[in-house]
Formats: sequence, C-alpha cells, structure tokens
Amino acid sequence: MKKDDLKAYIKISEDAVAKIAELSALEIKGVSKTDKKSVSVRNLGGIVEINIDIFVNAPEDAQSVAEKVQYAVKESVQSMTGIPVSRVCIGVAGTE
Repeated sequence: MKKDDLKAYIKISEDAVAKIAELSALEIKGVSKTDKKSVSVRNLGGIVEINIDIFVNAPEDAQSVAEKVQYAVKESVQSMTGIPVSRVCIGVAGTE
C-alpha cells in the first residue's frame, strides 16, 4: 500500500475549537476577558459556527474590537484545525 493511499482522519472536539476561539479572542488588544460559559461551537456538517461573548476594556471602541476578534477567531480556528468557519458571532457582554 502506498503512502498516498492512506487517509488519516482526526476528529477535533467542539471543546477544543471553543478553547482555540477563546484564546484567540484574548490576544486582541481591548479584550479584557471572555465569558467562558458563552463560548459555543456548532458543527454544521464539517463547517463550524462560533459564538463568543467578550468584555471590552472601557476606553476601546467595542465595535472595532469585536471586528478584530471575529477575524482573529476565524483565522486561528481555520489554520489550527483545517475546519472551515462559516460565521463568528461576537457579543459584547460588557465593558471593564
């Protein structure tokens, strides 16, 4: 059997994808924390949808921070897992 004939499948849990999303959000300037209970991942048949609530530092523009988080989360999840992300929904839970 040739090496090219072997196909490996790795299943990545939704919890792992949620953790990647959470850590990616926390790397964005202006995000003080995430609401860990509100990070959710929905598998839509090989494509995922991510919902995450963040807290924004008071002097920052919440909309701008949310847009940066959306982009970062999508890029991180796709590059680390290879799973396409259809949508990243960001909720601003508050400011600090």
